[in-house]
Amino acid sequence: MKRNICLVLLLVVIVGCKEGRGRKNEAPGTKDSVFVEHEAHQELYGNWVGEFVVDENTLEEGDGLPITDYSPKINLTIKKITDKGRVFGQNVVKGNLRSFVGKLEENGSDFRLLLDEPGDKKSDGRFEIKLNHDTLIGSWTAYDPGVKIKKRSFKLLKSNSHIILI
Repeated sequence: MKRNICLVLLLVVIVGCKEGRGRKNEAPGTKDSVFVEHEAHQELYGNWVGEFVVDENTLEEGDGLPITDYSPKINLTIKKITDKGRVFGQNVVKGNLRSFVGKLEENGSDFRLLLDEPGDKKSDGRFEIKLNHDTLIGSWTAYDPGVKIKKRSFKLLKSNSHIILI
């Protein structure tokens, strides 16, 4: 009985050693590659705040303007921009927090951001933004053409406020 157990253990060790040797001899480039994207344009990171104004031209005939919160505040937070131009962040409007991902297009000193909310809520849409000196100027367009407010515009200034936790 002890002899059989020893033979089985020896067989497991031999098979394990052969599998280990095969991995060491893999050709370079056969392993999964990991691409590291470095951060860029950190001067754009932070909170950008302003009014989120309804574009009245996109309201359908007979639709009245919203009674409240016609121009609520929007806080757009840019958390990360990679050297490949990928942008990550979130926005808050009337307590509704939505993440976004998108891209930064750079043409000399001109910056353009295209940012997409997830699309799993009726109120999600796409931001199209240009940087003009110290202001983000742009528009938001709803994905769902059936929503009452299809488009909004904004001019956002970078917020320098800091929260101090005690």
